[in-house]
Amino acid sequence: MKRLAAMCSILCLMMWFTACGGSGNTSTITSAVYTIHGQAAIGAFLDAGSRVQIRPIPTSGVPCDIIETTVTDAVGSYSANVSTVKQAGTEVISDTTTVSGYVIRAMSVSGWIYSFADNTDGSTISNINPYTDLMVQKYYEGANDITVTFATGYKSDGVTPIGSPDPGQTDQVMSTMANMLARVYSMPSIEDFMTCAWVEGQGLDGILNNAATGPHLNWFLNDEFYNLFANPDAILDGSAIQAELGSPIVVDIWTTHGDVGDVTLGAITDMQGHVSAAVTMTKEADSAPGNNHFHAQTDGVFDVAEQNITVFISDYNGGAGFQIVIQTP
Repeated sequence: MKRLAAMCSILCLMMWFTACGGSGNTSTITSAVYTIHGQAAIGAFLDAGSRVQIRPIPTSGVPCDIIETTVTDAVGSYSANVSTVKQAGTEVISDTTTVSGYVIRAMSVSGWIYSFADNTDGSTISNINPYTDLMVQKYYEGANDITVTFATGYKSDGVTPIGSPDPGQTDQVMSTMANMLARVYSMPSIEDFMTCAWVEGQGLDGILNNAATGPHLNWFLNDEFYNLFANPDAILDGSAIQAELGSPIVVDIWTTHGDVGDVTLGAITDMQGHVSAAVTMTKEADSAPGNNHFHAQTDGVFDVAEQNITVFISDYNGGAGFQIVIQTP
């Protein structure tokens, strides 16, 4: 997550000496002070006193107790000392042999919003906002309702402990989304949603404000984030743009894949039932090692607002398709 540093460079944490199942003599527990802190916002900052909970994710599968704290000021700040955790009634130092990461949530007016932190040394920034919430919701959706798994520490079977999101994947998603926002909407970078300061009406919040008034941007943010988290390493950048109703959808992708086999733009059916057949994408001259550029376009189509186009790369994910949101006029 960019430490969670780029969407996001994602974070940094780590340190200790006791494995789970230590002696239980808390008077001997010593460790450097390790904190997780950040800002909680859903546009406006969460009010001072809003609840914040942190669930350590244990390496052993034995749940750790939830750590409680609150928002402390008018700009959504929270902080918690996570130098030690309680596990099965025993206090242990929270190094990487015991805790792989932390799921975090804050109570907003519309319910819990989620975030995540890796386990590394020192003082880790982990903001809590709609971007982090979408990331966590997407990662845990297969484990069933995150509100249930957070409360218990287990997946829906009640036996399998929840795991930690992969910070490398999250970094890639946020980097790709930043590239796509710039390409499709000429918008500023979402910077580092995990660690950058939240300023009302500017930066990250400014994008959300635009999304509230622009339905296409709102669709793009929600569904393209979903697409990218489903296939975080599929593309580095991309766009699928229809200039006007009835015109072709012009699709470009930049990817580390595509060195062998074909890259195919899938068929699409518009809302009038017209089908644009699948077409092989062309590798463009500006392709470079590790950054292949492919281009193609559909036939003219109508009524494809709030739809996706599917791309298939032979040497990625066994040739299974991934989706890109179509930006329409």
